[in-house]
Amino acid sequence: MTLVKFIAPLMPFLAEEMYQNLVRSVDSSAPESVHLCPWPEADRSLIDAALEKETALVRDVISLGRSAREKANLKVRQPLAAMLCRVEPSEAEALGRHADSLREELNIKALEFIGPKDEFPEGLRVEAGVQHAVGLDARLTPELENEGFARELVHHVQNLRKEAGFEVADRIRLQYSAGPRLAEAIAAFADYIRRETLAVELGPEEIAEPDIRRKVKANGQPVELALKKER
Repeated sequence: MTLVKFIAPLMPFLAEEMYQNLVRSVDSSAPESVHLCPWPEADRSLIDAALEKETALVRDVISLGRSAREKANLKVRQPLAAMLCRVEPSEAEALGRHADSLREELNIKALEFIGPKDEFPEGLRVEAGVQHAVGLDARLTPELENEGFARELVHHVQNLRKEAGFEVADRIRLQYSAGPRLAEAIAAFADYIRRETLAVELGPEEIAEPDIRRKVKANGQPVELALKKER
């Protein structure tokens, strides 16, 4: 009921119907309408100031990391080796508790820290804010490039699934026609691509009467994709 009262100003008719069903139908002494009920009061004992501070720190670092990616012209779907954060020791400890979220949000393999007076090593893409700074390792190994190609390909396949009107759980056959470099990446991450796109078949072999066929580019590499729903 606290939630019903809370959403009442934003969703007045839904909140009223829920209130009438859940409250007035069993308690005739209750106020006639949810809009006549007092506004819920916050329980300030539940406020976690330390967690709020940590969350603000994590958001700041993520913002700096994304900015560094944009300036390096690297999509978030492209995995990177590492990011170095220049923060206070206590902040490094806090960021360490949220390292999994940082790595996932910025698509980086490793998260490392240096002190506030330390210099970034040469070769990093540095982005500095008012209080913090990050250095992004934007160097791409063949393995990282392959994973980036695979993630980009999955993105295109998911868009084609939607365009073709497939259901979320529909299995598909997926055919591709690509150059040697992209074909190498697809072969290296074939299991990942099949898992993410629900493809029971993945290969360059021609599919008869596909449901959809499109030419796209995966990180600049042209590829033709054909999808057919598994009946």
